Amino acid sequence: MNPDYLKIRKKVYQKKKKGRHPIRIALIGIALCVFLLPFAYVIKGGTVMPDPQQSPSGYGSAPSGEKEDSARPVMAYDPIATGDSSAADSESSSFSSSENRITPEKYFEDALFIGDSRTEGLAVYSHLPHTTFYAKKGLTVENIFTDAFIEEGEQKVTVLEALSQHHFSRIYVMLGINELGWQYSEIFIQQYEKLIEEIRTLQPSADLYIQSILPVSKEKSEEDPYINRERINQYNDLLQELAEKTEAEYVPLDQSLSTEEGYLPEEASVDGVHLNREYCEEWISSLQELLS
Repeated sequence: MNPDYLKIRKKVYQKKKKGRHPIRIALIGIALCVFLLPFAYVIKGGTVMPDPQQSPSGYGSAPSGEKEDSARPVMAYDPIATGDSSAADSESSSFSSSENRITPEKYFEDALFIGDSRTEGLAVYSHLPHTTFYAKKGLTVENIFTDAFIEEGEQKVTVLEALSQHHFSRIYVMLGINELGWQYSEIFIQQYEKLIEEIRTLQPSADLYIQSILPVSKEKSEEDPYINRERINQYNDLLQELAEKTEAEYVPLDQSLSTEEGYLPEEASVDGVHLNREYCEEWISSLQELLS
Protein backbone atom coordinates (compact mmCIF):
# COMPACT_ATOMS: atom_id res chain seq x y z
CA MET A 1 0.00 0.00 0.00
CA ASN A 2 1.24 3.46 -0.83
CA PRO A 3 2.37 5.05 2.46
CA ASP A 4 0.92 8.37 1.33
CA TYR A 5 -2.51 6.80 0.63
CA LEU A 6 -4.08 7.93 3.89
CA LYS A 7 -2.83 11.49 3.41
CA ILE A 8 -4.18 11.64 -0.16
CA ARG A 9 -7.58 10.20 0.89
CA LYS A 10 -7.87 12.74 3.72
CA LYS A 11 -7.20 15.65 1.32
CA VAL A 12 -9.86 14.38 -1.17
CA TYR A 13 -12.44 14.01 1.64
CA GLN A 14 -11.79 17.54 2.87
CA LYS A 15 -12.26 18.95 -0.68
CA LYS A 16 -15.63 17.15 -1.05
CA LYS A 17 -16.75 18.38 2.36
CA LYS A 18 -15.91 21.96 1.50
CA GLY A 19 -17.84 21.71 -1.79
CA ARG A 20 -21.11 20.76 -0.08
CA HIS A 21 -21.57 24.00 1.87
CA PRO A 22 -22.52 26.30 -1.03
CA ILE A 23 -25.12 23.82 -2.34
CA ARG A 24 -26.63 23.35 1.07
CA ILE A 25 -26.77 27.08 1.67
CA ALA A 26 -28.36 27.64 -1.73
CA LEU A 27 -31.05 25.02 -1.06
CA ILE A 28 -31.83 26.52 2.33
CA GLY A 29 -32.10 29.99 0.79
CA ILE A 30 -34.52 28.80 -1.89
CA ALA A 31 -36.70 27.09 0.73
CA LEU A 32 -36.85 30.21 2.85
CA CYS A 33 -37.85 32.35 -0.15
CA VAL A 34 -40.68 29.99 -1.04
CA PHE A 35 -41.88 29.88 2.58
CA LEU A 36 -41.73 33.65 3.19
CA LEU A 37 -43.12 34.77 -0.19
CA PRO A 38 -46.85 34.83 0.85
CA PHE A 39 -46.03 36.82 3.96
CA ALA A 40 -44.08 39.32 1.95
CA TYR A 41 -47.03 39.57 -0.47
CA VAL A 42 -49.53 40.36 2.25
CA ILE A 43 -47.24 42.92 3.87
CA LYS A 44 -46.64 44.52 0.49
CA GLY A 45 -50.43 45.07 0.06
CA GLY A 46 -51.71 42.10 -1.92
CA THR A 47 -55.39 41.13 -2.17
CA VAL A 48 -56.76 40.74 1.33
CA MET A 49 -60.48 40.13 2.10
CA PRO A 50 -61.92 43.30 3.73
CA ASP A 51 -63.57 43.07 7.12
CA PRO A 52 -67.12 44.52 6.77
CA GLN A 53 -67.33 44.88 10.54
CA GLN A 54 -64.63 47.57 10.52
CA SER A 55 -66.32 50.06 8.21
CA PRO A 56 -69.27 50.23 5.80
CA SER A 57 -66.91 50.72 2.87
CA GLY A 58 -65.27 47.36 3.47
CA TYR A 59 -61.93 48.85 4.53
CA GLY A 60 -60.57 49.19 8.05
CA SER A 61 -60.29 52.62 9.58
CA ALA A 62 -57.00 54.42 9.26
CA PRO A 63 -54.72 54.07 12.30
CA SER A 64 -55.06 56.83 14.84
CA GLY A 65 -53.12 59.93 13.82
CA GLU A 66 -52.73 58.81 10.20
CA LYS A 67 -54.44 60.37 7.24
CA GLU A 68 -56.31 58.07 4.89
CA ASP A 69 -55.12 57.92 1.29
CA SER A 70 -57.65 59.94 -0.70
CA ALA A 71 -56.45 58.29 -3.90
CA ARG A 72 -57.53 54.86 -2.69
CA PRO A 73 -60.67 53.60 -4.47
CA VAL A 74 -63.86 53.38 -2.40
CA MET A 75 -65.70 50.07 -2.33
CA ALA A 76 -69.51 50.26 -2.11
CA TYR A 77 -70.88 48.18 0.76
CA ASP A 78 -72.40 45.13 -0.88
CA PRO A 79 -74.09 42.95 1.79
CA ILE A 80 -74.20 39.97 -0.53
CA ALA A 81 -70.50 40.20 -1.43
CA THR A 82 -69.47 40.67 2.18
CA GLY A 83 -71.70 37.90 3.40
CA ASP A 84 -73.96 40.14 5.49
CA SER A 85 -77.22 38.34 4.72
CA SER A 86 -79.25 40.27 7.30
CA ALA A 87 -78.55 43.56 5.57
CA ALA A 88 -79.29 42.00 2.20
CA ASP A 89 -82.62 40.70 3.47
CA SER A 90 -83.42 44.11 4.92
CA GLU A 91 -82.72 45.89 1.65
CA SER A 92 -84.63 43.27 -0.30
CA SER A 93 -87.70 43.42 1.96
CA SER A 94 -87.65 47.23 1.94
CA PHE A 95 -87.58 47.29 -1.84
CA SER A 96 -90.23 44.62 -2.07
CA SER A 97 -92.62 46.33 0.36
CA SER A 98 -92.34 49.69 -1.40
CA GLU A 99 -92.74 48.20 -4.86
CA ASN A 100 -95.57 45.81 -3.97
CA ARG A 101 -97.57 48.11 -1.70
CA ILE A 102 -101.26 47.67 -2.43
CA THR A 103 -103.30 50.84 -2.74
CA PRO A 104 -106.59 51.14 -0.78
CA GLU A 105 -108.48 51.16 -4.09
CA LYS A 106 -106.99 47.79 -4.98
CA TYR A 107 -107.06 46.34 -1.47
CA PHE A 108 -110.79 47.03 -0.97
CA GLU A 109 -111.78 46.12 -4.50
CA ASP A 110 -114.78 43.78 -4.53
CA ALA A 111 -115.42 44.50 -0.83
CA LEU A 112 -118.66 45.43 0.91
CA PHE A 113 -119.16 47.76 3.87
CA ILE A 114 -122.37 47.46 5.90
CA GLY A 115 -123.24 50.15 8.42
CA ASP A 116 -125.12 53.21 9.58
CA SER A 117 -124.56 56.94 8.96
CA ARG A 118 -120.90 56.66 9.89
CA THR A 119 -120.38 54.19 7.04
CA GLU A 120 -122.36 56.54 4.80
CA GLY A 121 -119.71 59.16 5.44
CA LEU A 122 -117.02 56.60 4.68
CA ALA A 123 -118.66 55.94 1.30
CA VAL A 124 -118.53 59.66 0.48
CA TYR A 125 -115.00 60.43 1.66
CA SER A 126 -112.98 57.23 1.18
CA HIS A 127 -112.58 57.42 -2.63
CA LEU A 128 -113.04 53.69 -3.22
CA PRO A 129 -114.66 53.45 -6.68
CA HIS A 130 -114.76 49.65 -6.78
CA THR A 131 -116.15 49.15 -3.27
CA THR A 132 -119.82 48.67 -2.38
CA PHE A 133 -121.53 50.31 0.61
CA TYR A 134 -124.85 49.17 2.10
CA ALA A 135 -125.24 52.04 4.55
CA LYS A 136 -128.13 54.08 5.87
CA LYS A 137 -128.67 56.64 8.60
CA GLY A 138 -130.29 55.01 11.63
CA LEU A 139 -129.52 51.44 10.50
CA THR A 140 -129.48 48.90 13.36
CA VAL A 141 -129.08 45.16 13.82
CA GLU A 142 -132.87 45.01 14.02
CA ASN A 143 -134.21 47.10 11.14
CA ILE A 144 -131.50 45.87 8.76
CA PHE A 145 -133.70 42.82 8.16
CA THR A 146 -136.72 44.87 7.07
CA ASP A 147 -135.62 48.26 5.70
CA ALA A 148 -135.51 48.21 1.90
CA PHE A 149 -133.18 51.06 0.92
CA ILE A 150 -130.79 49.52 -1.62
CA GLU A 151 -131.65 50.23 -5.22
CA GLU A 152 -131.69 47.19 -7.49
CA GLY A 153 -132.94 48.27 -10.89
CA GLU A 154 -136.36 49.86 -10.43
CA GLN A 155 -136.96 48.50 -6.94
CA LYS A 156 -135.45 48.79 -3.50
CA VAL A 157 -134.39 45.77 -1.49
CA THR A 158 -133.05 44.96 1.97
CA VAL A 159 -129.38 44.27 2.73
CA LEU A 160 -129.96 40.51 2.84
CA GLU A 161 -131.88 40.55 -0.45
CA ALA A 162 -129.04 42.46 -2.08
CA LEU A 163 -126.51 39.98 -0.66
CA SER A 164 -128.38 37.15 -2.35
CA GLN A 165 -127.88 38.80 -5.74
CA HIS A 166 -124.20 39.73 -5.59
CA HIS A 167 -120.88 38.23 -4.60
CA PHE A 168 -118.21 39.90 -2.43
CA SER A 169 -114.75 38.72 -1.41
CA ARG A 170 -114.69 40.70 1.86
CA ILE A 171 -117.49 42.04 4.03
CA TYR A 172 -116.94 44.64 6.78
CA VAL A 173 -119.75 45.27 9.27
CA MET A 174 -120.02 48.16 11.73
CA LEU A 175 -123.25 48.63 13.62
CA GLY A 176 -124.05 49.63 17.19
CA ILE A 177 -123.86 53.39 17.61
CA ASN A 178 -127.68 53.62 17.30
CA GLU A 179 -128.19 50.69 19.69
CA LEU A 180 -126.19 52.12 22.62
CA GLY A 181 -129.42 53.32 24.22
CA TRP A 182 -131.08 49.90 24.15
CA GLN A 183 -132.09 48.72 27.58
CA TYR A 184 -130.66 45.23 27.11
CA SER A 185 -127.28 44.75 25.46
CA GLU A 186 -128.04 41.02 25.25
CA ILE A 187 -130.73 41.72 22.65
CA PHE A 188 -128.24 43.76 20.63
CA ILE A 189 -125.67 40.97 20.52
CA GLN A 190 -128.32 38.32 19.75
CA GLN A 191 -129.54 40.32 16.75
CA TYR A 192 -125.96 40.94 15.64
CA GLU A 193 -125.24 37.21 15.76
CA LYS A 194 -128.36 36.52 13.71
CA LEU A 195 -127.13 39.00 11.08
CA ILE A 196 -123.68 37.40 10.93
CA GLU A 197 -125.23 33.96 10.45
CA GLU A 198 -127.41 35.25 7.59
CA ILE A 199 -124.43 36.86 5.89
CA ARG A 200 -122.47 33.62 6.23
CA THR A 201 -125.29 31.70 4.58
CA LEU A 202 -125.60 34.13 1.66
CA GLN A 203 -121.85 34.76 1.21
CA PRO A 204 -120.09 31.56 2.37
CA SER A 205 -116.81 32.30 0.57
CA ALA A 206 -116.44 35.90 1.77
CA ASP A 207 -114.03 36.93 4.54
CA LEU A 208 -116.17 38.46 7.28
CA TYR A 209 -114.97 41.26 9.56
CA ILE A 210 -116.71 42.78 12.58
CA GLN A 211 -115.42 46.29 13.11
CA SER A 212 -115.47 47.76 16.59
CA ILE A 213 -117.74 50.70 17.24
CA LEU A 214 -115.70 53.85 16.75
CA PRO A 215 -115.24 56.18 19.74
CA VAL A 216 -116.90 59.56 20.18
CA SER A 217 -115.33 62.81 21.31
CA LYS A 218 -114.78 63.56 24.98
CA GLU A 219 -117.36 66.35 24.90
CA LYS A 220 -119.98 64.06 23.35
CA SER A 221 -119.17 61.27 25.79
CA GLU A 222 -119.53 63.49 28.85
CA GLU A 223 -122.86 65.01 27.81
CA ASP A 224 -124.68 61.93 26.45
CA PRO A 225 -126.03 59.27 28.85
CA TYR A 226 -125.84 56.52 26.21
CA ILE A 227 -123.43 57.48 23.43
CA ASN A 228 -120.33 57.57 25.59
CA ARG A 229 -116.99 55.91 26.08
CA GLU A 230 -118.10 53.45 28.77
CA ARG A 231 -121.08 52.19 26.78
CA ILE A 232 -119.03 51.85 23.58
CA ASN A 233 -116.34 49.87 25.40
CA GLN A 234 -119.00 47.56 26.85
CA TYR A 235 -120.48 46.86 23.42
CA ASN A 236 -117.06 46.36 21.85
CA ASP A 237 -116.24 43.71 24.43
CA LEU A 238 -119.42 41.89 23.41
CA LEU A 239 -118.53 42.24 19.71
CA GLN A 240 -115.09 40.75 20.27
CA GLU A 241 -116.69 37.74 21.98
CA LEU A 242 -119.16 37.45 19.12
CA ALA A 243 -116.38 37.45 16.54
CA GLU A 244 -114.68 34.57 18.35
CA LYS A 245 -117.95 32.67 18.60
CA THR A 246 -118.87 33.09 14.92
CA GLU A 247 -115.26 32.75 13.65
CA ALA A 248 -115.38 36.23 12.11
CA GLU A 249 -112.38 38.54 12.48
CA TYR A 250 -112.66 41.33 14.99
CA VAL A 251 -111.04 44.63 13.97
CA PRO A 252 -110.25 46.98 16.92
CA LEU A 253 -110.52 50.23 14.99
CA ASP A 254 -111.43 52.09 18.18
CA GLN A 255 -107.83 51.72 19.33
CA SER A 256 -106.43 53.16 16.09
CA LEU A 257 -108.77 56.17 15.92
CA SER A 258 -108.80 57.33 19.52
CA THR A 259 -106.72 59.43 21.87
CA GLU A 260 -104.78 57.94 24.77
CA GLU A 261 -107.88 58.52 26.93
CA GLY A 262 -110.05 56.54 24.52
CA TYR A 263 -111.94 59.38 22.84
CA LEU A 264 -112.31 60.42 19.23
CA PRO A 265 -109.93 63.35 18.60
CA GLU A 266 -111.73 66.69 18.63
CA GLU A 267 -110.47 67.56 15.16
CA ALA A 268 -111.87 64.33 13.71
CA SER A 269 -115.51 65.38 13.79
CA VAL A 270 -117.81 68.38 13.93
CA ASP A 271 -120.48 66.69 16.05
CA GLY A 272 -118.18 64.34 17.95
CA VAL A 273 -119.67 61.25 16.25
CA HIS A 274 -119.38 61.35 12.47
CA LEU A 275 -115.88 61.43 10.98
CA ASN A 276 -114.72 64.12 8.58
CA ARG A 277 -112.89 63.49 5.32
CA GLU A 278 -109.41 63.26 6.85
CA TYR A 279 -110.44 60.71 9.46
CA CYS A 280 -112.52 58.66 7.02
CA GLU A 281 -109.32 58.27 5.04
CA GLU A 282 -107.56 57.38 8.31
CA TRP A 283 -110.29 54.80 8.94
CA ILE A 284 -109.52 53.08 5.64
CA SER A 285 -105.77 53.34 6.18
CA SER A 286 -105.97 51.88 9.69
CA LEU A 287 -108.26 49.09 8.53
CA GLN A 288 -105.83 48.06 5.81
CA GLU A 289 -102.86 48.28 8.17
CA LEU A 290 -104.55 46.17 10.85
CA LEU A 291 -105.45 43.44 8.37
CA SER A 292 -102.30 43.37 6.24
